[in-house]
Amino acid sequence: MDAELARRRGIQVGHSLNMIAELPHHTHDPDVPAALRAAALDAFFIHLRLLIEFLITKPRRDRPPVISRWDYATDFGLDNALRDRLKAAGDYANTHVAHFNADRVPTADSPISHTPSRTSLAGYRQDVFTAMTAVVQHLVKSRSVYAAEFEAWLADAQRRARPSMPTGTL
Repeated sequence: MDAELARRRGIQVGHSLNMIAELPHHTHDPDVPAALRAAALDAFFIHLRLLIEFLITKPRRDRPPVISRWDYATDFGLDNALRDRLKAAGDYANTHVAHFNADRVPTADSPISHTPSRTSLAGYRQDVFTAMTAVVQHLVKSRSVYAAEFEAWLADAQRRARPSMPTGTL
C-alpha cells in the first residue's frame, strides 16, 4: 500500500480513537439534551465497532478492502482474553445499537432502550486502548514507519478520555 494512503487511513483510526475517548463524557451529562446523549451513545458504539474491526477482523480477499491493523502489523497477535472481550463488545454493539433485531427488545416486558453505564463505556474504551497500546508497541519494536503516528494518535485519545476538571478547581 502507498505510504501516504496508509497514513491517511491511519488518521481515520485516530479519529475513531478520539470519538470513543470523548463521547462517554456526554452520554450521561444531564446538561446535554436527551437526544444528543443518545446520539453520543450511538456514535460511541459505531466508532467502537470500527476500532474492534480494525483490531481483530482480518480482511478477506473476496470483499472490498477495509482499513485493518494487518495493513500496519501483519505479524502481530492480541492476547486471547483481550481479543475475546473486544469481540463481546462488538457483539453487544451490533445487537443493541447498530441493528434492529429481536434481541434489542426480546420480551414484552423488556426495556425499550438500555443506556450502558459510564463505567461499562470506560471499560470498552480501555480494552481498545490496551489493544492499541500493544499494536503501537509492536510497531515501535518492528521499527515501522507508522509507529510514531499511531503512538501520537493513541496518546491524544488517552488525553481526551480523561475528564476535564471544572474551571477554578485545583
